[in-house]
Amino acid sequence: MKAIKCELPNDYGYFLSPVMDAFNQESWTWAIEVSEVYQMVDGNMKDAFRAPTTLSNQQFIKSLADHPHYLVFAEWKAFPDVESIRPITNFQEFVSSDCQFIILVVDTSFITVIVKDDSLLANIYNTLLKNGASNLKLLAESEIESTYFTVWGDL
Repeated sequence: MKAIKCELPNDYGYFLSPVMDAFNQESWTWAIEVSEVYQMVDGNMKDAFRAPTTLSNQQFIKSLADHPHYLVFAEWKAFPDVESIRPITNFQEFVSSDCQFIILVVDTSFITVIVKDDSLLANIYNTLLKNGASNLKLLAESEIESTYFTVWGDL
């Protein structure tokens, strides 16, 4: 397992939509634990997600693809089904859970994607690179073992 850290432009756009194609092969259930993400719909800004909530993979990807979005904070975690959702705040909880992906957004631009399936990393990395990400860095397990997998809140 590894992770990718990068920066995305501080602007409205579809920056994460292409990345979601990597996750589109399965029927994931996304736990939307923290979300301050806005969409521009008919010239008006609206909340993209009401957190906490769960969304099917199709609902989640469609929501990111339908309208330009502006990321502020987000904590999104993909599980095989609703029954397997549980809180995950650190490396050990992630490893021992059924959670397969974590996407963290902090301060609009700083993105961390953590995956269990290493085969997806190259695809995600290249997609981020092609879609405006900068300062991309692949992180080894040893670099994320002491990281909190949450964007805010009491730990």
